[in-house]
Amino acid sequence: MRLFFDLALALALCAPGRAALLRSGAADAAQRVDTGTSLRAKVGYMVQGMLQRKHTTTRHIANTVHKKMKLSDALPMLEDKLPKDVTSLLHLSNGEHAAAAGQFSEVSLAKARVYLNNMMYDAWLQLDQIEVESKEFEESNRMVFSQVVTDLEHLGSDLADKERMKSEAEGGNADMQTRINSLEGALDTLKRGFQSTREKNAYELSLRQDDQDVFTAILQLSKCPNAYGDDTYSFAQQFQVCDTDNGTELVVNDSSMAAKLKRSPRVQKVLEEVLGAAESGAPSLLQIAQAPPPQRVKQPPGGSRKCVNGIVNCGYLHDIMALEWGKFKDLVDELTYIMQRNRDAYEGEKENMNEQIGTLRSNKMKFTEMLGEAISEINALTAATREKQQQHRDIERAFTIKMADYRKRMSEILYTNICGTRTVRNALMRYSAVSPTHSIKDCDVTDWSAGPCTADGRGNSRSVDCDDSCPADVGGVDVDTCGGL
Repeated sequence: MRLFFDLALALALCAPGRAALLRSGAADAAQRVDTGTSLRAKVGYMVQGMLQRKHTTTRHIANTVHKKMKLSDALPMLEDKLPKDVTSLLHLSNGEHAAAAGQFSEVSLAKARVYLNNMMYDAWLQLDQIEVESKEFEESNRMVFSQVVTDLEHLGSDLADKERMKSEAEGGNADMQTRINSLEGALDTLKRGFQSTREKNAYELSLRQDDQDVFTAILQLSKCPNAYGDDTYSFAQQFQVCDTDNGTELVVNDSSMAAKLKRSPRVQKVLEEVLGAAESGAPSLLQIAQAPPPQRVKQPPGGSRKCVNGIVNCGYLHDIMALEWGKFKDLVDELTYIMQRNRDAYEGEKENMNEQIGTLRSNKMKFTEMLGEAISEINALTAATREKQQQHRDIERAFTIKMADYRKRMSEILYTNICGTRTVRNALMRYSAVSPTHSIKDCDVTDWSAGPCTADGRGNSRSVDCDDSCPADVGGVDVDTCGGL
């Protein structure tokens, strides 16, 4: 029972220490993971900068990462890639078995060194191939990308030109329509003005023609009875000129003639002026020597009226009437001429405006055709632009995905197969007396550069940069091996 109690007490005392040790180990592991992750991310950023043509090379990346990498970071990554005997040597050289490392045979160490050097050599070859492949892809992709950008610029220029043509066509179309509307409005105004004037002139012409017709009838009444007989006749048979309180009044015995005179006040006024001259001191139409004594005319009730009735010289009266008829005829002819002149002017203006409207409609049709052509070209160019933009996005997406893949592969090779392998090899060769770590010198390679076609047929080259003072075997990647790069 006491033994069981002592064992339980010992376990209880050891438990806190073991828990602290486990926590410390877990913390160290977590710290190693964080360090490895940050270093791996740094490699990725450096490779990305190199692929973006910044001043960074794979040699610079490898040297920088190797200086910061620890064996605890590199060993877990390479365990699955190394032979069992090399892995055993590495485990013996690490941790609590490091004290027994002095018992390693030089043969085993040399075998591990050669294997690790070959791994670095293969990694450099693979890295070189990926880098050349990435450069070829980038050059090809960027060439197509540049062509697509140029095509988009040309399409944009053509599209802007067609948009300008469309705006010009729309503006011309609108301008032609405005001018057509203006001319049509002016033509309508001209037509309404002509019709209004024509209606007024037609009304006046009808009045003048009525006056002429009435005066023609009076002219017929003023003819002498015969050409060779007595050239006098009684004026009272047809007309009477009376003085009333309201002035001179013409009395016509013929009722139809009186109605016509009533509708033609201007004819009536002329007759009053002509026939009224018989009572004045002007050359008389009456033959006074032959005239009988004046007869008093019965006056109507309600006013005073004095009428004159005498023998009229019909020849002289007819001549006077003919002269007055000529005046009415001249008025009719003058107004007829004015109306015809107005109509000719209207027809000329109308024809001129219609010609202008026809020309403007023709120009508008041209602008309409230009607009249709511009819209058709814009639609075609817009479709081509969308297609090119999609091609632009596809090429850029393919470039982004492919270059990300190259970056990932190159980062993995640099971090694991080159830097990790070199770190493991240097840590293992510390226990070698023949090729210790401080005496190992790896031959280096120059940066990738485009050049004339070489035996690899890729048009690219990478040359070996080794120190001439290197001994035949310095433990690193030797000159002969570098010659294969």
